[in-house]
Order: sequence, then C-alpha cells, then structure tokens
Amino acid sequence: ARWLRLGVVAGNEPAERLWCGLGFRELRSRVTQTAGQPPGPVRVLLKRLAGSPMLADWSDYLAAVPRDRQPMDSLRTLAEVLPLRSPAGRVQLRRMRESDLERFHAYRSDAETARFQGWTQAQDPVQSAAFLREMSEAPIGVPDEWVQLAIADGEDDQLIGDIGLCLRARPLAGVAGADTHPLGAWMGITLHPGWRGRGLGREAFVALQDFLLEAGGLLEVECWVDARNTASIQLLEASGMRRFCSEVRDFRGGPCEEHGYRRWRGCC
Repeated sequence: ARWLRLGVVAGNEPAERLWCGLGFRELRSRVTQTAGQPPGPVRVLLKRLAGSPMLADWSDYLAAVPRDRQPMDSLRTLAEVLPLRSPAGRVQLRRMRESDLERFHAYRSDAETARFQGWTQAQDPVQSAAFLREMSEAPIGVPDEWVQLAIADGEDDQLIGDIGLCLRARPLAGVAGADTHPLGAWMGITLHPGWRGRGLGREAFVALQDFLLEAGGLLEVECWVDARNTASIQLLEASGMRRFCSEVRDFRGGPCEEHGYRRWRGCC
C-alpha cells in the first residue's frame, strides 16, 4: 500500500487531533449513512506512506498532469482509441452497435442479471435497439452523463457485456481548477450469464481502469455495489478496488446497503 485512508465523523475533535497528529490530512468531506445510523458528515483523511509518489499538495495535481492528458480532454480521446484491447487480448472495449441487439437484449432482459442493477429489466427489443443506437454515438467525457461501452470477445468481437462510465462533475475538495477538470469517474459492469466465471469481466474492468487512471489522467475511479451481490464484490476486489465505506440507500422503493469501492491512481 502507498496511502492510508480513513473516515472520521465530523466534530469528533479528539479523533481528528489524533489522526492529524499522525500525519493524516483532509482530502474531502462527505455525507455518509451507515447501517442503523442517521446520515452525517464524515471527513476523509489521507496519509502518504514512505516511498509513495503522492503530490505535496492536491492543488498541484493539475499542474503536474501534462496538458495533453488533462482528464476531460483525455477521456474524450477514449473514443478515438477504441477498440481498447486488454493486455491478455481475451476481451476488448468498443462502441455499442445496433448489431449487438440480440445478445444485449438477452442479458438485459434476464431477471437475475437485472436483480442488483440500477437499470430495470429490459422488456421491449425496440427500446433495447434505441438504447444501442444512442450509445453508439454518445459523447464520452461529458460530466454526469453515463455512456455504455461494449465488452466484446477478443476473437470474434461478439458482445459479452457492457461497462457504464460517467465522469464525475463533483470535484475533489481543495483542488484548484477542479470545477473545470473533474478528477474522478463512476463505473459499473454487466456481463452476459454465459460468459461469467472466466475472469473476463475483471479483465475488461482493469483495462478501462488502467486507461482512465494513467492515459486518462484521472485520480480515482469509484463503484457502488449491493452488499448482497457477492459475485460483483469479488470482481471489484480482484480488479484492485478497495472498499472505503458502506451506506444505506433507497433502491427500488426500499432500503438497501451498498458498499463503495475505489481505486486510486498509482495505488495498484
């Protein structure tokens, strides 16, 4: 590990003095709700370990990133480098196509696949076709706008799943210029049932994460997962992401515990 990160309930001055005295400093504040507790502000603290290439100050981050690798501009170039092949070559990321309809609708209309997803189970192939058409032309790198990328088989280019990507408009606290250069992104993944259990989802997820955190110039990628979705939790942890908190959120009209996972640039 290169960094240590923890959360302290805002207003807990003894704990704040303790951790700050040990070399931690505030990265951001967020409102977090844990199981059985009301929501409240939490200070996220970070400490650099010896040998870590962490910047002396977060406001230096954008100045340290070459202009041709600024986050928003670099993410837009993702469309130009697609298809993005994984190092092992078993999968590649590309644009969605209308010709993906049969496979796409097959897994998006599967009740078990849709069980823990933020999207609802697909019912109408016409709607699925319209979605594919929209995603085939959707711009990449627009803050707060989700775009789906196809996960395709590395040999025959057939659709086996998709990854959702959204550049986060909410900036990191204290980072100069973050209002115009968001430094993080959300990601989500769906895999066809017939292609699970082979490590292909992890391979695709890591390939995109590596691009976002290195060539894309982002500082972090973040995912949220239903606490009951053990398969996805295993995938996130296998891809190098680490759990940073749990929150109770509303999901389809009822409370649901979700785990937040992050991977930081240079951390894995």
